[in-house]
Formats: sequence, C-alpha cells, structure tokens
Amino acid sequence: MQKVVDFEFPDILKALNKPILKTAVELDVRSEYIRSQESPIGNWVADSIRNAYDEVLVKLVGKGADGVIATAGELRGNASFKNPPVVLTLLDLKRILHYDNPVVALELEGKTLWAAMESGLSKWPDTAGRFPAISGFHVSWDGSRPANQRVLEIWFQEESTEHGRPKVIKKQVTRTSDTKYVILVGEYLANGGDGYAVLKDQKVIIDEENGKSKFLLIKKFLKGAQALVTMVQTEATSSKFLHSETVNLVSAAKARSGFQSSTLTFDLPSTFIPTLAWPASRELYTSALKIAEREDLSFLDPYEWFRAHRQPPSTVGAIATGLVTMSLETAIATVTAQDPAAHKGDEVKAKEGKKEVKVLPTIHPVVDDRLKNAAPARSRDAADDSAER
Repeated sequence: MQKVVDFEFPDILKALNKPILKTAVELDVRSEYIRSQESPIGNWVADSIRNAYDEVLVKLVGKGADGVIATAGELRGNASFKNPPVVLTLLDLKRILHYDNPVVALELEGKTLWAAMESGLSKWPDTAGRFPAISGFHVSWDGSRPANQRVLEIWFQEESTEHGRPKVIKKQVTRTSDTKYVILVGEYLANGGDGYAVLKDQKVIIDEENGKSKFLLIKKFLKGAQALVTMVQTEATSSKFLHSETVNLVSAAKARSGFQSSTLTFDLPSTFIPTLAWPASRELYTSALKIAEREDLSFLDPYEWFRAHRQPPSTVGAIATGLVTMSLETAIATVTAQDPAAHKGDEVKAKEGKKEVKVLPTIHPVVDDRLKNAAPARSRDAADDSAER
C-alpha cells in the first residue's frame, strides 16, 4: 500500500491544487458566521445538491426533490476566501465538505419539516452546528422568541409560466400540515444526529447505500458545469460524440437571454435577482448535472488527467499505472492527513483568482432571505455581540 501511495502522491498533490471553480464574491466559512445566520456558502452547497437525485426520484416518486436541509456544522475549514474573484481548488472543496456521510432522500410531512426547522434554530444565538442551511423553501423565524416557538412561516416556491413569463408561486406549509415533501438530508441528520431527532425513522426514498456524499455530488456538478461552460464558449466542429440531450442543453444555454458565453455563471436563486434568474439558474444547475450523467468527463478530472499524462515507469518492477486503482477520494484523505504543505494561503489564492481561467464555472452565491430572522434589530445585535465573544 505504501508503494502505491508513494507512486501516486505527486499526481494526487497536483490534482488537489488544480482550480475547479471561481467565486465572484467573498466566501466566509468561519463557524461563528455560518452558525448564526444565513450564509452564501450554506446556500450554495444546499442549492448545488438539490437536483442531484432528480432523475432517479422522478422514476421513484414522480418528482424531483422539493428541498434540502443541511447544517452549518457540516461545513468545515473555518476559512474565509477574500478579495474576489477567488479560485478554489479541489482541496479547498474537500476541506469545506469534510464529512463523507452520504446524502439521502426522505419523505417528510409539512409538520415534520416545521419541527426540524424549530430544532435547527433552537440553540441560536449559540453557534451550534445544527443551524440550518436550506434550499427549495423559505423560513421566516424570530430569534427573540423561546426555543421551539421561533418558526413564523415556511413556504415553498414553485415556478410556473403565466402569459409566457416566469412566475413564482408561494405555497405555505402550516405547523400541522400532512402534505408530503421530498427532502434531501445527510445520513447523520436522517439518523437523528445534531438535534434532528424528528428526522429519525422517516420514510426513506434513497438510502445511504445508494446516496453519495456532498463532496462527490458537488464535484460531479462542477464537472458538468465546467463542461457546459467550455461547450458554450467554444464552437464545436462536430457533436456526433455527444449525447443528443447534451447538444440540446448546450444550445439552450447559448440561446438563453442574458447569458453570454464569456460570462456564464451559476448564480443562486435570489429575491434580489430579476425573476428570470430563478428558472434560468435552476435550468443551468439541472443542465450541468445531466451533462455530468451522460458524458464521459474523466478528461476534466485533474487526478485522471495527471495519471494519463505521467511518464511511464522506468523499470519493469515499478508499479504499473494501469494497476493502480486508488480512488481520488482515498487519495484526498491520504494527502490531507500527510501533507501540511498542500495548504495554500488566502493571499496566494486571491492573486490566482485574478488570472483569467476561462473554462472554470463562476459562482455568485448570495443571501436571499430564505432563512430570515424577523427578530427586532436589538435582539439580533445582541446575538452578534455574543457570537463575537
């Protein structure tokens, strides 16, 4: 095993430090921030995995996921990526999405969703890991009220078209609702961890054996996004090697109003972004995932690329490249455990981010009040002071 590690280590290290995305805004992953309020990084992670199982879910239950419940405690690294634009590497992503527990799909009644949100918000203003990061629905809450009485309102946003124009419809969830929703959560939460006991023993649609970790799901999405950005920016001479749906998805992305090939971004849905951005953003997320599902994108995997382009072993006794099957995920765990030099400073990364990297997907996560604390300002200010201490 040590020979395999020694042989693979140089390529693993190179792969981990390859850029995989660019953020146009500052990303703050410090625990005192993300565990006390809605955050861009929490929104981006939740949004990025929401559609990951949709094709399977449509076959199983007739629809995709309605929403996602993640927690700030699942986001690690305690870093702040300042001075945008900033390039993030695969290693950066793994540090943020450190845990490998798979994402599962549960069927929850509205009242269970309400109870889960009460639990997630119950420890505020303490910076507890259970503080939620959500996608697909909005929660209005009041941090000045007693624990388990803080949720004021929950609603889902459904997209429809009226007179040829996109329209967002609010669908309320009551505290006693028995309407069923498909919600993605990590296996740890599904088993009642981090204070989410209400999620335990709920109906499972996609279990842990068939689920993947947040890291793998977002890595897949980013590969699809990178492929989509590359295809949109270039004029392919032939599409005969692409899946027919991929060709259609790329054509639709090129034709989409407001998306220039040189500035294609993956913005999060936001009440501050024009109405068109909501369905357009969802479409781009879905398109990236479909492309990743249908195409062989191993050429976009930095680890596979370095393995394919390495020099052949100099002796017959050396480990044959074709026989090495260490997965990138195992490799990441090995490198992060062994090599402190793999860490990069924020200042270096900020300078790299200003270099032109045309094929990288650019993200622009925002705070859009999907998890709005309606408490009086004085109560929120007191909580901020407590978090700083």
